[in-house]
Amino acid sequence: MKNFIAILILLAIGLCGLYLANAGKSKLVITKNGEIISYANGVEINLDVNNEFVISDDSGYNKIKIEDSKVQVVEADCPDKVCVDCGIISRDSLNKVIACVPHRLIVEIR
Repeated sequence: MKNFIAILILLAIGLCGLYLANAGKSKLVITKNGEIISYANGVEINLDVNNEFVISDDSGYNKIKIEDSKVQVVEADCPDKVCVDCGIISRDSLNKVIACVPHRLIVEIR
């Protein structure tokens, strides 16, 4: 019985360590037509790497810029440009999103 309790304690400590190691980490999630996009131009999209890329299909395009772990849609061919007007999101603005409804695109940091 003591061995069982010791194993449970070690397991709990390990899980807490894993949780704390990932606490504070956030990632960029871009969704197009309900599917998560993890690559742009053949390169994995990373919030910590400055990058600029275009996501496009038959409905149109959105140009996304990542700089200093901040993300914004800098250009789009949608009629209202709400996605461009949303401004910049960053790790400090968790739970805020940039959305382009005509292109069915969502950009968020989780």
